[in-house]
Amino acid sequence: MAVSTNSEPATSASLLVEEEWLAWPGMHGGRVMALSAGVATGLVDGLPLRAMSTRFLGAVRPGPVEAAAVLDHASRSSATVTVSLSQDGRITTLSTCSFTASTGEIVVPARPAPEVPPAEECNDFREAELLYPFARKLDIRPATDILPLSGASRAELTAWLRLREPESPLSTMLTLADAMPPGVYAVLDMPVPVPSLEISVHLHRPPTTETLLTGWTLAQQRNVQTGAGISIDECDMWDEDGRLVAQSRQLRRVLENGSLT
Repeated sequence: MAVSTNSEPATSASLLVEEEWLAWPGMHGGRVMALSAGVATGLVDGLPLRAMSTRFLGAVRPGPVEAAAVLDHASRSSATVTVSLSQDGRITTLSTCSFTASTGEIVVPARPAPEVPPAEECNDFREAELLYPFARKLDIRPATDILPLSGASRAELTAWLRLREPESPLSTMLTLADAMPPGVYAVLDMPVPVPSLEISVHLHRPPTTETLLTGWTLAQQRNVQTGAGISIDECDMWDEDGRLVAQSRQLRRVLENGSLT
């Protein structure tokens, strides 16, 4: 096994964060993860990304960012890359990307997709654009009668998702992993700022062109708990054939000027 460690960045890049991906005080977390993953994959030869965890140390603002990636470990079947994004000399995000080869058959079946109408029978949710600007970049079609800010009894949201403008499969999947409204919004009737502190995404299947560039992804976001200034969400994602393709877990901060009753 060959292992590589570096005390200096193995690669760096200047990136541009577009203002149209603005969320709350900063940029959309999934978009930031997609940018970081794009830098990380440049250090790994042929291995698919299977897990990624990003910590948000500060808000990423629209404009140029500097990315630095370090290959922490590499072998024939796995690799780990750490990526930092900086603005104005300050690190804003730290990401750990885990790559591993796809081998063997699935032994334990994945959680099945919920039974919902197909995307073609669901309505666009344009109201999402009032909650955060980046929603203009997405097609969001709620698949159940529980909508954001509807005062429902269950903190769970289910919707079909896709990007309005196709991108690479990996970028698409990481962006969509943070595309759903916060799960707690299902039980609220007024929005509360809950920016991300940390997001972890696990890819059950390597993203492929045929499943992501033109198709829909079904996402179900559940709020695990909200209180004491934090909110925790879990999200499962399936392709149109009902195959579980990714899961995410997110820690959010409830801003002091917000209130949850």
